[in-house]
Amino acid sequence: MNRSLPKKLSLYIAFPLFLLYSLELISGYYHQFTVFSIVFICIELCSIVLFIQFPYTGSIIIIILWITAVSIKPVLPYSFVFAGLSATVILGYINIPSAISILLFATSILFFQPHTDKSALVMFDTTFLTLAIIGCAIRLHQNQKRAINQLTIHKWKEEIAEELHDIVCNDLTYAIHQINLLKNENPNSQRNPEIAENMALLDIRDSLIEALSCSRTAITTLRKDDGSCSTSEIDITTINIIELLEQERMKLAKAGFDGIIAADGSDNLTTTPGKSIIIKQLIKEIFGNILKHADPSHGYVITAYVNASTLHISASDTPLLKNSTSKHPQDNATNNQFGNGTGIRSYQTRLAALDGELSASASDDQWTLEAAIPLMDTDHTDGHHSAGRMRIRLD
Repeated sequence: MNRSLPKKLSLYIAFPLFLLYSLELISGYYHQFTVFSIVFICIELCSIVLFIQFPYTGSIIIIILWITAVSIKPVLPYSFVFAGLSATVILGYINIPSAISILLFATSILFFQPHTDKSALVMFDTTFLTLAIIGCAIRLHQNQKRAINQLTIHKWKEEIAEELHDIVCNDLTYAIHQINLLKNENPNSQRNPEIAENMALLDIRDSLIEALSCSRTAITTLRKDDGSCSTSEIDITTINIIELLEQERMKLAKAGFDGIIAADGSDNLTTTPGKSIIIKQLIKEIFGNILKHADPSHGYVITAYVNASTLHISASDTPLLKNSTSKHPQDNATNNQFGNGTGIRSYQTRLAALDGELSASASDDQWTLEAAIPLMDTDHTDGHHSAGRMRIRLD
């Protein structure tokens, strides 16, 4: 069973307890200080600090102090009662068997003490058990809500996967089949004598095959249960940036675009499978935007290099002047490309989640894009790493 709480929640619980203790001591409401009470208060405050980092251990210590105070009955600040009640709820939330074990142990000791009021002991046990059950009920409710959300997401993924399979993949397969028939057709056929030699048609076939492969990969990912990931899925993989850039360059060249590509040391990069997919998609998106929105007479420039385990990609082109307020889709929030969250803007959010960055700037005669993608996952347990950066410059 999970024996932890979110750090923010631990702070939200510990801060009011600190504040309550401080108000009671500073206001003079509690003034009967003794050696025992001073030691007790110091241990209690240290336990609350420990609770922030280790909620399970901190809760147990606070409860033990509470039971000790109930047993000895010294004159203490009333804040220790609220600390004990809160710790009981938290312990029931984290680990209900531990809470019940502490209750049984404390009851067995208090019951045989001569000065113990049996009716008060029954009230204490009832209160303790009720609070622990409330904490456990909160955990069960959260688990149930989480399971319902996961089921809803799973059904949604399954619907998307079925639509991709039944519509997109089948249509792509049919298109590839038809092109293969045309490719294998006799060049001397009276019906279409030049189709077998049409290289542009073969390029379209290759693009369709690649799109079909990506669609099938997406279907497999969508249909995969969240808890079924094996160790092989987090293994590293290699990606050839130079080859990817060259493939896309050739497509633009056939469309009449001349450009400059520089990719030093980017032939075999090591990264995770998930980031490999994002890198490939981003490169295709950049070239796709150049094809749709750049001026072919001015060319384009794309560079890629690796620095400190981070892949840097930059692109620059001259926007194609149109009778609209937008020279490039990245600079117009009302553009249809961004209407459903797709396009370059979506990669700002996706890269920010990976501690990466994407920025874009535009002027009347130039559009530029810069992206930084960490190739390997970063350890965030030390608390000194940011949760990701996202910015866009519109100069």
